Amino acid sequence: MEKFLAVIAKMWEVLTRRIDNYLMSAALAIVGIGLITLFSASDQNLVRVTSQAVSLVFALVLMWIVANVAPQKLARAAVPLYIAAVLLLVAVAVGGTVVNGSRRWLNL
Repeated sequence: MEKFLAVIAKMWEVLTRRIDNYLMSAALAIVGIGLITLFSASDQNLVRVTSQAVSLVFALVLMWIVANVAPQKLARAAVPLYIAAVLLLVAVAVGGTVVNGSRRWLNL
């Protein structure tokens, strides 16, 4: 049993080594308050709160993935991602779909 707990502790340490505990605690507290507020504001609609919680889990997984990418790799990807974003903005301005008088979306 002790070996199992040691393995679990080691896995937890590897998974959380690049996550700021204070920032994560503050973010989870804000999200918890938000879910409680959503439950109250949506006339106690549990489906809506569950959907929001699933989105939260997805966002936390993405956060963990980004937290484990080396900053050097992110810096190397910054310029190509910026250029891609600018090209997409130009594509929307040139050939975007007009809805209610404004051009906002690419018709893919």
